Amino acid sequence: MNRKSDSSDVGRRSVLKTLGAAGTVGGLGFFSTRTEAAGPTGKAVSPEDHEPPNPDVQVRRVDKSVKAVSARYPLLTLPEDTVLSYIDASGLSKQEKGEARRSLAELRRRFPVRKEKDGNTTWYTLATSNPSKTKEDAEHFSKAGRAFAKGTAGNSATARPRRTRRVSTAR
Repeated sequence: MNRKSDSSDVGRRSVLKTLGAAGTVGGLGFFSTRTEAAGPTGKAVSPEDHEPPNPDVQVRRVDKSVKAVSARYPLLTLPEDTVLSYIDASGLSKQEKGEARRSLAELRRRFPVRKEKDGNTTWYTLATSNPSKTKEDAEHFSKAGRAFAKGTAGNSATARPRRTRRVSTAR
């Protein structure tokens, strides 16, 4: 191959790339115009007039005020019996489960959550405004959250025996 043909190939590729980019940008102008979808009757349908495709799906939304209390906000927003069942399935000792249950009760007393339904959306907000979180609250979230997480992960001692590593002493 000689250098002259190499440089003409590069020039041709550059021109093709430039034309392709210009065509793409020009084509985007076509797609950015406002369009409306036609409904089954052929009339235009706007999103405001159309009902959602799955109206029976329930959506849960947690307010920022609840999330600001702790990253473990499911302890406050899920039904209490659900959280307690996960704590019971955690595989912790009876004493640790009792501490986690008491911590959960204290957290739910200190940070009551209000449940408001709006159509198929359920909002969870704090019933009290701007509660101050103490060091004791953080400990309660830690105890209850640890037990809840172990229960949701299925880390029960009866379900999965703990694995131990074998250390070889042979050289």
